[in-house]
Amino acid sequence: MAEGTHFAPAARAEPEHLEEQIRFVGESSLVSGLLNTVCGLLAVLNEERQILSLNDSFMRLLGIDDPVSVFGSRPGEALHCVHCNDQPGGCGTTRFCSTCGAAWPLWPPLPRRVPRKDCAPSPQHRTAKRPILPFL
Repeated sequence: MAEGTHFAPAARAEPEHLEEQIRFVGESSLVSGLLNTVCGLLAVLNEERQILSLNDSFMRLLGIDDPVSVFGSRPGEALHCVHCNDQPGGCGTTRFCSTCGAAWPLWPPLPRRVPRKDCAPSPQHRTAKRPILPFL
């Protein structure tokens, strides 16, 4: 367990470094090609699990037109997870995060536990056309 949290580290990239990462990803033809060809949900994250870019499918799911509005946030925060504000560190730091299926691909050193069904993004804060299922 990370110090000061119930799960993953709470640290976020410094604002200047985050801006540099977002700019680098935005200028990458490789990343742009992937974002434009992958037909599923795709987000590019930094080591602190902050969103640097995402594809159109992910933007539609979030109900946003401008991806910049979620740059720097964590997936659970962008998806309005019902637990993302339980800890000051946000997404990835609550007691529910250790069993959240969304966290597994985001942070490789995670201890492997069985995902729970009570930790899921909340569709009530977005304009989703259908409810989002827990990440399992």
